[in-house]
Amino acid sequence: MIRLTKKQVLIPIKMRLERMVISYMEEPEDSGAEEAEADEQKIYFRLRGLGLTDREAEVARLAGGGLSNREIGQQLFIAEGTVKKHMTHILEKSGCCDRDALRERIREISRAELPGIQR
Repeated sequence: MIRLTKKQVLIPIKMRLERMVISYMEEPEDSGAEEAEADEQKIYFRLRGLGLTDREAEVARLAGGGLSNREIGQQLFIAEGTVKKHMTHILEKSGCCDRDALRERIREISRAELPGIQR
């Protein structure tokens, strides 16, 4: 049976804890990705505020990014006809007359700051 002293046991633990503390103190490397995700969430929730369903908000966000119905369908694993139906509802609910107006509306949403949040 091998006997370890307290020092032999505690030093590796201390080193691991120090590395963990340092890693928590460092800035995340993908802060740009986190910011992009936060912007997408802001757009999503603003679209939901217009009365769009979850799926309609996702379709609207992708359409606002310039994707075609076919590309949206492939990305969301739904039929192109389903995307067209969602787009009909999105345009009705958002008050937009076409995709270009929807794209502009989404740009406005993405530029608008949320109340009480400063960047």
